[in-house]
Amino acid sequence: MPDARRAAVTPPACLLTIAAPSGRSGEPAGGKDSGPAGTVADSSISDDLAAFIRASVTSIWTLELLLFLKRQVGEAWTVDHLVRELRGSRLLVTDIIASLQRSGLVVEEGEGMFRYRPASSAAADLVDRLERLSVEKPMTVRNAIVSAPHDKVQVFADAFKVKKD
Repeated sequence: MPDARRAAVTPPACLLTIAAPSGRSGEPAGGKDSGPAGTVADSSISDDLAAFIRASVTSIWTLELLLFLKRQVGEAWTVDHLVRELRGSRLLVTDIIASLQRSGLVVEEGEGMFRYRPASSAAADLVDRLERLSVEKPMTVRNAIVSAPHDKVQVFADAFKVKKD
């Protein structure tokens, strides 16, 4: 189980992924894989990985929780432990766990214990590829996540469309 002392001094992984400076001179502020105005300048994300991100990884928090559980593959975690480890809210973690369960990436073992266990080898492969890309090109992954359409936002936007008769 997680060490409470370690969690108290370690910054949340999500902040490291998002805010890590590139450290290279002459490179765009977003890193080598970002283009003008934060757009993605390369096509590192295959169509199947992009579809996976749109369907299953709807936020940076979701990415961080998924990759955290993947790295801790031998352990099952309670929501409270995940809240402490990721420094998120209980509501946020609960919603993400439910979403990852629906996506077939996380299972509940025992009462309130959650573990990374993809439902298929294809899903495991997509998560492996996502993890590699998030290390190699974090801004590409970040941009793919934040630019993906989300159902609730789309439904709200569609409510303001004027229909032609």
